[in-house]
Formats: sequence, C-alpha cells, structure tokens
Amino acid sequence: MLRRKSAAPFFVAGIFVMAILIGAVVIFQKEDIDNKTGCPKSGPKSTTIIVIDTSDPLSPTQRIAFQKFLSTLVTPPNPNELITANSDSGNYVSKGHVLVAYKIIVDEEGEPELLFRRCNPGNPDDRSIKDSLTEGKTLSILKWDEFERKLINAFPETLLDQTASISPILETLKYVRSAEFPSPAQLKSSQQHVGTIFIISDMLEKLSHFGDLPPTENLPSKFALDLTGIEIGVRYLKVDRYSDLQDDSRPHFKWWREFFALAGAPLNKPPDVW
Repeated sequence: MLRRKSAAPFFVAGIFVMAILIGAVVIFQKEDIDNKTGCPKSGPKSTTIIVIDTSDPLSPTQRIAFQKFLSTLVTPPNPNELITANSDSGNYVSKGHVLVAYKIIVDEEGEPELLFRRCNPGNPDDRSIKDSLTEGKTLSILKWDEFERKLINAFPETLLDQTASISPILETLKYVRSAEFPSPAQLKSSQQHVGTIFIISDMLEKLSHFGDLPPTENLPSKFALDLTGIEIGVRYLKVDRYSDLQDDSRPHFKWWREFFALAGAPLNKPPDVW
C-alpha cells in the first residue's frame, strides 16, 4: 500500500526560503542617505556646530586642549565613564547626527567659511552588514576623520596680521543660526532641543569690546538673536596681546553671559578657558 508523502517538509522549506529572500531584500536595500553629507535624507537627528575664531594662532597648550575637545566629538565615550553636566563626554555626535564647522567671518560683509558638514556614519567596527554595503568601511573612516584635520589646519601657525580687526562674532552666530536650524517660531512651538553651537574664540567682538560695553538689552536690532532650543558652549581663548581686554577685572565675559541669557540660551555649562 502506497503512503502519501507529507507536505509539511515542503511547506517548512518554502517558509525558510521566503524568509531568506525577505532578509536579503532588507540587507541589500540601500539606505536613504544623502551621499554628499552622509545624513539621512529625512534630515539629521540633531546638529552640532563648531564655530572657530582663527584670527590668532593657538598656543601649544591651546592646541592640545583643542585636539582633546575635537576628539570628544568624534570618539564614542567610554560606557563606564560617568557623564556629568560639566563633562565633555556628552559632546559625542552620534550616528545620524550632523557635525558642522565654520570659520568666523573676517568682516561684516562676508559669510563664515564652511569647513565641514557630515553625519556620523557609525563606528566602523560595529557596522552591520547593511551599513558595510552602503558605504565602505575605509571610506567611512576617512570621511569622518578629516574633521579633526581640517579644523586643526584652519588655525595659522603664526600671527599673519598684527592689525587684524576683531572678529564679528554676532554676525557669524546670526548667519549660522539662520542657515542650520529651524526658525525660532518652530522651536518655540515644539519646545525641542535641536542642537549645540560651540564657540572657540577669544570672544572679543568689535561691536562690544573696543570701547564702552553697550547694554545687551539695547543692542541694535540687526544683532538680535533668538537661540531658543539651542545650547551654547564656549571655549574661551586667552590671547596675550589682548590681556588688558580679557582681564578678569573687566566685565567682558559677564556681557556675554547676559547676551546669551537674553537670547534664550543661558550658558548652563561653565565656559572652558584655554
């Protein structure tokens, strides 16, 4: 008597093959990534901006501090390290978040120079098969690592112009605020924190610090800034030739504290002095 073969093994095999095919489609499907920036086309998850003042060379000590700071942006923190409010460990720009760098403009008529814009592609050593197929491991490392090289090389080795004017910091911040973030109205309605601007500068603004300090609440309207939803971090460069202006007895940095507070971005983290 002939026995009818069970269809169960064929059914199971069919399910198995189908699962493999679905998995292959998911793995080989290309991410919707902007090739120029490495960011999701839907937009980065947040924005970290570095604004650097290159009007003076960095001292050896400042160069070391700057390199350490840049490393905190691109190197994943130690998972066992405690991240505190004042720690640079929280600076890390995670995968899918964009890192942007500008040079402060040299005069009121120009625009800040864009040095770098790219999203973190993720730690190459932890990349999934899908990630490895969409962007080569070596290329990914090179694109991300060039950030530190570009910013370090942006500073001059020696002082090029002894009479160089003081950098227009406010004009630069206004440009960056408009170019990189949603409108103040959008941020006020959403109450979201969308990013951070780090300023690496001696903070000597031509408008305010080569004469009497104008009251921050009475600044001309062209310098008005609304930084709601944006955190500000300052790395304060001390410069020998401006020691009289940066002296602790002057109300220099108090002015900046008041300015950022009025702009909606009080300096919650103490400025780091280099």
